[in-house]
Amino acid sequence: MSARFILLTLCSAAVLLGSCGRVPARGAEAAARVADAPRPAPVLIVSEPAPPPSDAEFVAAATAMEASEIAAAQSALARAADPRVKRFAGTILRDHQASRGGLAKAIAESGQPLAVSSAPPAAAGMEGSGRENFDAAFMAGQVEAHQQALARLQAYAQDGGNTALRAYAAGAAVLVQQHLAQAQQLAEQLG
Repeated sequence: MSARFILLTLCSAAVLLGSCGRVPARGAEAAARVADAPRPAPVLIVSEPAPPPSDAEFVAAATAMEASEIAAAQSALARAADPRVKRFAGTILRDHQASRGGLAKAIAESGQPLAVSSAPPAAAGMEGSGRENFDAAFMAGQVEAHQQALARLQAYAQDGGNTALRAYAAGAAVLVQQHLAQAQQLAEQLG
């Protein structure tokens, strides 16, 4: 049994045993007892962090992320109505095309095979959105996509197995964090 489980069981038993033999109180008397009762110390249950992805899993995820961001940006350049969204999409396209080159170099240095992305573009599912709805939907999708990408990149940069891929992940995380801040600001402005 884990120490956390035993600690939690003992705390629960102490609370239950402490209430044995008491006569139930009514009304104001019960409220006063509850208010004056000592509070048990909070129990913090910490889960084990997920293991970092393997190098091959990271390569596949990073390749899919780069391809998805490029496809989404191209779609936004064609469909967005708001010039701020088009400008953001242009930034995303330029930055992720450059980042994809850095990823290809890191993959080559790592000895991992190049992954073929089968991920749907981030703009998938917005085909039915009208031009006026596209901007807000695109920006909301960008916030979510960049939050997920940032978490993956930071996790691999910290605990990943390959030095070249960790260096790519650390650099890409900085870029994705900048994009996330821009996406959140623009999404908020669009309402």
